[in-house]
Amino acid sequence: MPRYRRAKGRVTQLYQRIMEAHHRERHPDQPLDFVDELLEASQTDPQFLPDTDLFANVLAPYLVGMDTSASVCAFMLYALLKHPEILEQMRAEVEEIRRFRYSRQNHTATDSVQPCDEICHTKLRCSYYENRRCHGQYLTMTPYHQSIEIPCH
Repeated sequence: MPRYRRAKGRVTQLYQRIMEAHHRERHPDQPLDFVDELLEASQTDPQFLPDTDLFANVLAPYLVGMDTSASVCAFMLYALLKHPEILEQMRAEVEEIRRFRYSRQNHTATDSVQPCDEICHTKLRCSYYENRRCHGQYLTMTPYHQSIEIPCH
């Protein structure tokens, strides 16, 4: 139980720091962010979003999705280790992206390097989508009532 209480205390502190930051005076040119919108909705219509629901709604973007992200990464790693030829193609692609970004930062011209936009839609992205298609962690958790077209498949 002490671990739970410490974790709950840290989450509560995070909530308090977020709320303190949003209760300070905001510059008029500063756009509203998600928490500002929640606070405004709560003040405008307390029945729609009562103060008792603010805690969960403010912290949700920080806390949700960790298990899903971990599952996506675990399944993708598993799939790549089962298919070393694709893993090698992805490594080459990542190296190509790294060289492209390095050459851009150093203002050097390299004709052999493709622009990143062309690269990012190949093996790396296709492997990610294929992993999601096969293992469906994300798609099964989201109610989706439209047909989905997955690129590269």
